[in-house]
Amino acid sequence: MTYDNVGVYEGLLDALRSRGVTIFLTTHRLDEAERLCDRVAILSTTLRVIGRPADLRDRLFAKTLRVVTRLPLDRPDVVLNGLPGVQSWHDQGPGDYLLTVTDPAVAAPAVARAVVAAGADVLSIGEASHSLEDVYLLLVDPGIDGIDGIDGREDR
Repeated sequence: MTYDNVGVYEGLLDALRSRGVTIFLTTHRLDEAERLCDRVAILSTTLRVIGRPADLRDRLFAKTLRVVTRLPLDRPDVVLNGLPGVQSWHDQGPGDYLLTVTDPAVAAPAVARAVVAAGADVLSIGEASHSLEDVYLLLVDPGIDGIDGIDGREDR
């Protein structure tokens, strides 16, 4: 398929989907599958999982916030430990912190207040996201025998 035909192709799929038609799409382009498919099946020798892309991301990856400050925090442990919704954090480099959180909507405001109170300039706070490709790479990793809740069957 040429680049010129992509819009026509996706328009046709959208029109069929709006009519309730089931479409079985086989592709190695995971960005395309994520954009076009309500549900996906990931195979690697055997069926690894079936589900909605967003549900698979939620089941496989922890909720995370990325916090970027103009300068590194002097004592990030004092600022970040014990904040509401923050489970753990990792220093990703100067002024770049990745936080594992229970609920980004609870943790983000608490983190923003704490970082500003520590005298730092906040450049950004946002939820880290994972793609369907990240899901695929995790599921086909030969070092991973099984993942809790991921057994090839879709939750209904």
